[in-house]
Amino acid sequence: MTDTKTSPMLSVLVPIYNTSRYLRQCLDSVIRQRHVDMEIICINDGSTDDSLDIIRDYAARDPRIVIIDKPNSGYGDSMNHGLDAAQGRYIGIVESDDWVDPTMFEDLVNLAEDNHAQAVKSNFFHYLSKGEKSIKFDLINAVQAFRITDPSKNPYIFFQMAAIWAGIYRHDFLVEQDIRFLPTPGASYQDTSFNFKVWATAHRVIFTNKAYLHYRIDNEASSINSKSKVYCVFDELHEIDRFVQERGLVEDLGGIVVQRKIDIYSWNLSRLRGQDAVDFAKAVSREFKQITADRLVDFTILGEVDTYKFKTLRDDPRAYLDSLAKEAAPPPISRRLRDKAHRLLEKVSPTYHSQVHMSEQMDRMAWRNEELLADLRRIQNRLDAMTRGTSHDAH
Repeated sequence: MTDTKTSPMLSVLVPIYNTSRYLRQCLDSVIRQRHVDMEIICINDGSTDDSLDIIRDYAARDPRIVIIDKPNSGYGDSMNHGLDAAQGRYIGIVESDDWVDPTMFEDLVNLAEDNHAQAVKSNFFHYLSKGEKSIKFDLINAVQAFRITDPSKNPYIFFQMAAIWAGIYRHDFLVEQDIRFLPTPGASYQDTSFNFKVWATAHRVIFTNKAYLHYRIDNEASSINSKSKVYCVFDELHEIDRFVQERGLVEDLGGIVVQRKIDIYSWNLSRLRGQDAVDFAKAVSREFKQITADRLVDFTILGEVDTYKFKTLRDDPRAYLDSLAKEAAPPPISRRLRDKAHRLLEKVSPTYHSQVHMSEQMDRMAWRNEELLADLRRIQNRLDAMTRGTSHDAH
């Protein structure tokens, strides 16, 4: 970074790969941000459509736009190029198929400056291109908002959806902590380790329950929709292992890492079918056996559901897959129980997948009523713990 007296307040990174269909909407929303001194760094990752032409057209009309044009090397490497080029005090991220409301970065920067925060995170919208519909998604509830939080004292934060583009980060904090993206070519899920590293090392975080970014969920080309890249999540979680071990954080965060693996691996298994699911489950089984051998799992801190998932995937992955298959034809669940489940899910921060996905899963899962009640009690206990945890936050 250069001298902050001549540097912009904010660097917005826009990673781009073949998103010409959505790119103008994205860039229009970024350049219309209010009252923020910023630069807009567009990283073209070897697009083969007319994305580069669009970027050049905008750059010719707006001097704040900086273009990085490079051969295709993947999301993580593109983001690292952006971080290296950034001159701003804060880093923001807008993916090129999304768009943002005009006050997003003004509000987030003000929150960061007023509270000396290392990171700021907001709620966001799920956006459907068809019908141009935005549905607010709450990462943060009103109780959690507008107070300084230390993630080490509030571990629920690690279980929120990563949503790295719904916030901003102090640039010098990222540099000091050597927080970068895993530059695996052609990979996916590369927000996973970045997000974990931020929460593992930040001690002054502030949330807002306002929503600004419109996250497009019906872009079929999005990497999260590519089942062929499912094994990339192992790379991301192994990068978290490396980071935690090198920083001497295993005692403090090792249990959270295991829980995140259970969440993420089981979510991916719910998306796979046939031999793909069998092969992935076997890979998870090998990893869970190694975790057990290394004595990195503490079943006393896992709930019943997570313990079942871990042990079944470790010892009999086919039995785990059979249990998933039985969920395909659920018996009816009473409206009262379903409504209560949905109300609780709206309050609880998501683990890896989105609230929309959780609600859809709730409707199709083959839980007997007593099993659903047990899970509702577990969700309510987690919600109560989250609420109590806010009393420990520094103000």
